Amino acid sequence: MTAVSITTKTSNELGILNVSDQHTLHPRTPTRLTLRSMSELFCRPKWLAREVDLALFSGDFYDGPGDLPDTNVILTQAWISSWLIECRNANVILRVLEGTPSHDNGQSKMFEVLNEGIGANLRYITEISIEYIEQLGIHVLYIPDEQGTGDEVWAEVQRQLSLHGLEKVDYAVMHGLFDFHIPAHVVDPKAHLRYRYESIVRRWVFIGHHHTHRVEGRIITPGSVQRNKHGEEEDKGAVFVRDRLARDPQRGDVQFLRNKLAKEYRTFQTH
Repeated sequence: MTAVSITTKTSNELGILNVSDQHTLHPRTPTRLTLRSMSELFCRPKWLAREVDLALFSGDFYDGPGDLPDTNVILTQAWISSWLIECRNANVILRVLEGTPSHDNGQSKMFEVLNEGIGANLRYITEISIEYIEQLGIHVLYIPDEQGTGDEVWAEVQRQLSLHGLEKVDYAVMHGLFDFHIPAHVVDPKAHLRYRYESIVRRWVFIGHHHTHRVEGRIITPGSVQRNKHGEEEDKGAVFVRDRLARDPQRGDVQFLRNKLAKEYRTFQTH
């Protein structure tokens, strides 16, 4: 990492919270339960103020479109407002990435609208772009979902690097699938290639969309916060990374925050 003056809460460490695939407004999993789960997982004022420098929501905050006066929409708006206030008070930088269009549907614009009266350090990202976060001294690449084929996205990433005069960024935040997320016999032209992104990202790549948590090399998939269907027996939650900037990223820096309130889907066979 380039030697720059950075301001983090812990000397030589960057605390990053990564949350993805909340799927609020889901037709089967109660939104009230998902919001409560997130509040208990990471909406902890003292912890946020002490440990977290950057919070990344990497897509699919919503499951689908919602309309007022639906109670779930009102509850979600109230939760967003509360979260923005927590981020402002704890000096947490918040970045919200657009996920799959059929899920988010542009509704995460609500973060920006509600933040107008709050003033958290927030950005809502809808296009492939690179941001320099001066306070932290880092370059972050953002790739929302459905931006074209894997090759088309990679070409735009190369263009963004050139525009910013960069060969590499420090972190990437994405929504989609890498080649290792899909079965070997399946060909998906939209899949991203791991080797490409590990060649241009110095530290960690955070990617939403795949609902099971895993760490593959320097690519972190937080998984979904909640269970939304049968067959998702694995733990659900979020990820906290204590990135020690003085050395190379290591798997031990990644902490999985398990959602103890994850909904159970049970299958009963009758004869």
